[in-house]
Amino acid sequence: YEEPVTWTVEIAVPANEKPGKTELVGLIGLQTCSDQSCDLAAGARFQTSVAIGDSARGGPVSLSFQEAKYRDVAQRAAEQPVAASPAQTPAASVSVRMMAVLLGLAFVAGLILNLMPCVLPVIGLKVLSFVQQAGQDRRQVFLLNLWYALGILSVFMVLGTFAVVAHLGWGAQFSSPSTNITLACIVFVFALSFLGVWEIPIPGFVGSGAAQDLASREGPTGAFLKGVLTTVLATPCVGPFLGPTLTEAIKHPWFVTYPVFAFVGLGMASPYLIIGANPSLLKWIPKPGQWMDTFKQLMGFILLGTVVWIMSSIDWPRVVPTFALMIGLWASCWWIGRTPLTEPLGRRLYAWSSAAVFAVAMGYVSFNLIEPAMQGRFELALDKEVLKREELLASRGGRDANDRLWQLFTSEREDKLRQLKTTNSSELPWQPYSKSRLKMLQDHGYTVFVDFSAPWCTTCHVNEHNALNTLPTQKLVEDLNIITLDANVDDDESAQSLVGLAGAGQGVPYYIIYPAGKADAPVHMGLNAVLTQDETLTKLREAGASKPIAAGMTANDPPRDVRTTSAEFSATKTSAPFANQKNARE
Repeated sequence: YEEPVTWTVEIAVPANEKPGKTELVGLIGLQTCSDQSCDLAAGARFQTSVAIGDSARGGPVSLSFQEAKYRDVAQRAAEQPVAASPAQTPAASVSVRMMAVLLGLAFVAGLILNLMPCVLPVIGLKVLSFVQQAGQDRRQVFLLNLWYALGILSVFMVLGTFAVVAHLGWGAQFSSPSTNITLACIVFVFALSFLGVWEIPIPGFVGSGAAQDLASREGPTGAFLKGVLTTVLATPCVGPFLGPTLTEAIKHPWFVTYPVFAFVGLGMASPYLIIGANPSLLKWIPKPGQWMDTFKQLMGFILLGTVVWIMSSIDWPRVVPTFALMIGLWASCWWIGRTPLTEPLGRRLYAWSSAAVFAVAMGYVSFNLIEPAMQGRFELALDKEVLKREELLASRGGRDANDRLWQLFTSEREDKLRQLKTTNSSELPWQPYSKSRLKMLQDHGYTVFVDFSAPWCTTCHVNEHNALNTLPTQKLVEDLNIITLDANVDDDESAQSLVGLAGAGQGVPYYIIYPAGKADAPVHMGLNAVLTQDETLTKLREAGASKPIAAGMTANDPPRDVRTTSAEFSATKTSAPFANQKNARE
């Protein structure tokens, strides 16, 4: 709505309501947008007094407003049944042409997903299966690759259900600690199998033994599970076209969302279906032999590296309990490995049951005994850090708390810049993101670069290495006096900001620059997820330099470099191990 709008809501007065004054309380959610961007969704609580039974009184009454959280408004609104108008039925929400475009982009996005960094650690699984398939008849090869494709599609259907039912965007499940811990343990167990600690009794997942074991043929179950594992590990990546396509799909009804997710999975599975339909393409793969044993063990170490990457996104207090659980799983797998698959069924069942009991016991000890102790130690260390900062804050003079906080942030930024120069680091001087800090920096004339990312996002780390934390970018950011803010989407405030900017389906990374004095005309970059150095420098120059205005000055006063401004307090990236903690207290 571009003009003033009046909404009318009829309120039925209960028959047993007594005449007289009564209080009416409600919630309203709102969001303002321009053609280029949207402000963050906001909420308000309103209250008024009305007279029941006084038919003579009419006209408007005054409302009093208080701040409210938008998610509370959205939750209450979702609880109210709303009838769809005939002009807005789901069948009319998407055209055939739009559907065709969405499905085409989804297929290409899935195809490209095979080349993303998240998928590379498990490519070795499929390479081994290709070797095992060499020499088999065409029908068998195609069926195995079809089972692999079904494993991929099954995960995409689950992700589509998450999007339809729980409104979770691509990769959003990795913000759940339980998901990260479970996936880390699964990959760790597979790595142990590849390193010969134990054997998974599924054809195609050979863990140890002689060369003839390595050459055993892959079965449908093994192929299906490989497809599942490959897709689960791919979800932290956002390839070209994937983010915008899924964002658009989630806006539409379920019969649009599900096919789009299915076509992403079909695109990802298409190379394997093509190879399955043309077994002659397998001729370039070497024949089975002893080299497979070396390759298998090498892939085991690569999977262990994947475990390290997954654990980097787990909160600090849960890292030690997760590692303790992995030690328990290691012992369980070792116990199973001591019982060969040629042993009688009774002995194998005993080994598996005793190993399972031990693993469950270790899980209980890890997360019911070790985790509370680690959480207590973390909170104690955090309390000490907060106390130290409060003492530092109190020791500094100033007109009021805002001035002292201003000085504190200025000092922290200068310390960060000094540290980067001392260590000859090419890292940008990142500071934590918040809505209030962004607004204050904009109000004081700064150009602000915001990086929406997450610890579990591999593409984010690749972009940081190749385009952001580089000497050319660092020099240009320093020359233009641009403030760089790190928005970790595992934090609720950053996640809500990303939804307000790009929609519920947008994954990470997502980059946006707010030019000085042009907060309503932000510069978007890296919309296809992968950044280049030239694109980064071009967009930063397009945004322009900061024109800082110090506190208490007007736009007509001569500018002075204040470096950073904020009326809030939060741990920075340099205050490890307290950085990137979702539950860190101010």
